Amino acid sequence: MIFVDIDPFERKSNIIKAHPEFNNIITLFDYYIKLIDRITDLINNTIVMFILKGKSYLYQHDHLESAMYTLKSIKECVNIGNFSDANILIRKLNDDLFFYLFVLELDNNHQIILSDQADKKELELFTKNLNFFIKWNNNNLKDFYISRHALSYIKKNKIVNDLINNYKLEEEWRIINKKLNNFVHNNGRKYCRQNYKILSSNEIDQVFIELRNKVSFILNIVVVLLVLIKPHYIMSIDHIMFLDSNMTPPEGSQYWIASFIQDFFDEHLNQYNPELKIFLKENTYMEIL
Repeated sequence: MIFVDIDPFERKSNIIKAHPEFNNIITLFDYYIKLIDRITDLINNTIVMFILKGKSYLYQHDHLESAMYTLKSIKECVNIGNFSDANILIRKLNDDLFFYLFVLELDNNHQIILSDQADKKELELFTKNLNFFIKWNNNNLKDFYISRHALSYIKKNKIVNDLINNYKLEEEWRIINKKLNNFVHNNGRKYCRQNYKILSSNEIDQVFIELRNKVSFILNIVVVLLVLIKPHYIMSIDHIMFLDSNMTPPEGSQYWIASFIQDFFDEHLNQYNPELKIFLKENTYMEIL
């Protein structure tokens, strides 16, 4: 009798890949990777720049591109069954994307620093948060917390705050973050063992459900918040193509949205919560169908 010595990493990976839901979750990750990639291409020519004390700071949407590669890493962790690492990376994905929204909201309020009539408290808050960005830009950011600083700042945007409060999104976000923190800090035996233990089919089912719910929540909410903070970021390229061709764009074409964004709203956001799509239609100037 010949015994085949199977590498334990390969054995675990083979069990994961043989699970009936494996292809579905990998397909979902591939979709989200492509979604972020296409959003990155769509906003490639938008400029975010801050000026403070005569010095300019250019932001090139780094967190969005980083998030795409983090999703690829999460996918690879799932491929080999390193589920603890996958959850840790989902926490990074969350933090990167909410920091990104934080920077975009800062950009929306940049004019406050140029105004002679700015409210003193608003100016102090803006300057404090801009300094967080500058420290990040200079590679020495510390004592910055997504919940305390990023989320609280973007909630100063009234429409964003209305959305978060009306649909109790912060409560759900905190529940998910608490679960992710258990993996980040290795807060128990089960969080540690999800990296190396060979799980039963039922256990893998539960892990896949959890991973899908966490990633889908983060991506759905971030895209919705992105549209509320920067509606024109989802503009179809048709309007620009007319201008680049020295042609007069059709009336209202600056409000058309990219077809892949509409598909996302129809196929993914509707599945998560169709009321969020209605909220976007009622609270932005873009033509969401």
